[in-house]
Amino acid sequence: MFISPKANNLYIYALLASLISGLIKSTNFNFLIRPKNIFEIIENEIIRFQ
Repeated sequence: MFISPKANNLYIYALLASLISGLIKSTNFNFLIRPKNIFEIIENEIIRFQ
């Protein structure tokens, strides 16, 4: 399966944008202390984005 680089970049930017907005919206900044939360958030965003 071939994905054009441009589409792939858009996917990555959209994913990053939703991640950043998710982090801003969450008032809980414990993810700085507990890295596990970052992976949980990323997993949730990837699942939601697909």
